[in-house]
Amino acid sequence: MNAQSAIITIPTAVVSGVIVFILGQIFQQYVLEPIREFRRQRADAIYFAIHFIEFVNHEATWNDEDRETVKQMRAALIISAQLVPCFRLLSKIFGLPNFSNVEKAATKIASLGKLVDSRPRKGEPTSLKLARDIGDLLGVKISV
Repeated sequence: MNAQSAIITIPTAVVSGVIVFILGQIFQQYVLEPIREFRRQRADAIYFAIHFIEFVNHEATWNDEDRETVKQMRAALIISAQLVPCFRLLSKIFGLPNFSNVEKAATKIASLGKLVDSRPRKGEPTSLKLARDIGDLLGVKISV
């Protein structure tokens, strides 16, 4: 390697490294972070469905924090899915549920959320089916 090619190669390597780093940060910020946030919201929704089943089966009571969380959960689930760019493609790559299932699960969360303030009867089949459907739509099998 002569001095002239070294003068060209070193700056090219540095610029290439900086470009790769910047592209990696962009990918992390605009693809991986929204997917991570969606998975967190999905986990919260699944937890809600399981917690709701416990509520129905054991006649537990909801605290004020749970009631407030349910009101926000539907919107948070849909918004977190909308923030993922190219959701249809990335859902297949990262094993996420499709967007129509996310919307259906959010609707069922809203339906169950209405029951949080009321007192469902023990083992009420409609509410238990809704809770199981939320898990199924979000890709998790919930058994009672």
